[in-house]
Amino acid sequence: MYKDFKSEIDAGYAAMLEAWNVENRDGPKDGQKKPSRFAYQNTFLREKYDAESEEMKARVEEYRAKTLDVAPNEVNRQYQL
Repeated sequence: MYKDFKSEIDAGYAAMLEAWNVENRDGPKDGQKKPSRFAYQNTFLREKYDAESEEMKARVEEYRAKTLDVAPNEVNRQYQL
């Protein structure tokens, strides 16, 4: 799913970062931190997920449950080899 939205995420984050840089030209206000791409990406994908149909959400939950049935060590070993 991420691959489908990568270009939208990149463009949206760049626009948000540009707006933040303009707003905080003289330095961050009230201790604000520069927004992270990861946080923007998570918010973007959460909004897309929330907009999905109940059928799609059920399919996602089914997939999550199926992947949790695999022992975590087996999954981790795939990335450690």
